[in-house]
Amino acid sequence: MKRYLIVICAAALAFSCSDLAWLEERKEALSGSVVSLQETLDALNAEIALVQAVAEGATVNSVAENEDSWTIKLSDNTEIVLSKGAVPAGAAPVLTVDPDGWWMSDYGNGPTYVTFSDGRKVGAGGVDFVKPVFGVDASGFWTVSLDGGKAFERVKDASGQPVRALPETVPDTFFSNVALEDGKLVLTRRNGDVLKLPVVPSFLFSIDGADGLQPFYFSEKKQFKVTSSGVSSTVIMAPAGWTAVMEGEYLAVTAPSSATRSTLIADSSKDISVLAVSAEGFSRMVTIRTELTGPAPVLEEDDLLGVWNSGEKITIAGIEYSKASNGDAVSLKAVSADQVLETAIPSGGKVCFLEAGAGCNFALTGGALPSDAIIVSRYNSKPVTVKFKVATPIHDKSFVARNIVFDARSASVVGFMLNSAATSLAARFHFDRCRFNWKYNKNLI
Repeated sequence: MKRYLIVICAAALAFSCSDLAWLEERKEALSGSVVSLQETLDALNAEIALVQAVAEGATVNSVAENEDSWTIKLSDNTEIVLSKGAVPAGAAPVLTVDPDGWWMSDYGNGPTYVTFSDGRKVGAGGVDFVKPVFGVDASGFWTVSLDGGKAFERVKDASGQPVRALPETVPDTFFSNVALEDGKLVLTRRNGDVLKLPVVPSFLFSIDGADGLQPFYFSEKKQFKVTSSGVSSTVIMAPAGWTAVMEGEYLAVTAPSSATRSTLIADSSKDISVLAVSAEGFSRMVTIRTELTGPAPVLEEDDLLGVWNSGEKITIAGIEYSKASNGDAVSLKAVSADQVLETAIPSGGKVCFLEAGAGCNFALTGGALPSDAIIVSRYNSKPVTVKFKVATPIHDKSFVARNIVFDARSASVVGFMLNSAATSLAARFHFDRCRFNWKYNKNLI
């Protein structure tokens, strides 16, 4: 749950004299300035959160007055604490949203639009939706981030000069009054603006982990936890090629299998959006901004058994195998030299992931396979050795191998027997990334 701290009440700060040495006084003064500045910064970013909530049409889920604070819970599960104390607003800007939904900042010389470096206006919703994050640099100047707090740059006034964050006048406050009136939370700001949010105790809707830009690989599926109460209906909107459905308490989002027009950062026509509506007719819109980054990287060090268990597909000789299509896999580990493979392969044609300890390997000893054999070295970087002792009958079974070293150098009779007088040909006889260490003048088949 996100939490913010805002301090209200227009009480002036007063500092008492002391008998400490000048150096101690100076240290305390600097420390007090840093503490006050941090309080100012926290309050500013929290004030922005409230303005954003109003711009988005949020409602209040609950309001509780405590001895020294108000605790406000919004319909998106954000919690804001308004302390009954004093904090200097100093040179902090007043952030507002104009009637068209664009952020504006006022440093005392009138409101101006908040813009990106290329001059585009920053929106409180829609295509260029951003919630500005303010900070203070080492020299005491205001900085602002328009990418979620990753990069900050100095704030400039109308004349292009940086704006100092340290207060130089009598301290002001961010909110002068808080009240509950006719089922609404009423907040009076320092510039006289009044924020009003409906109080709907039964209505709550939020999606965990939906903040910021969400990158997706092709066909990748992600689940987001949904918290809700008092929701009578929901409408889910997704761009072409994307799917978004509720799966129990989760919103499941699946990316397209290939590049589409939504390859770049999603805009208002390509976002994953969920509209929740209460029985009273109040609504809450949650948007997940998506970015399609391309195919998932193929890492040669991948544990293929882990890939299998995660639901991903494995391709062998152009044919796809997966847990969804072929069921649970079997993990086989050689713990001795020439460990018999035929008896280790289970019936049912399950995919077997092989690994071997130091100095260990599997061996084909001429026994009949119980069923189709699909063998894969578990680790791409560690191909497993399978030795031939004698010829191995395949007959009408399938034999599929990936990244296996077949070693027949010590056998007298070697090869795969694919059919006999009583049976038909093998269904599949596929090898992918395999190596054959064979004796001279000996048959493979």
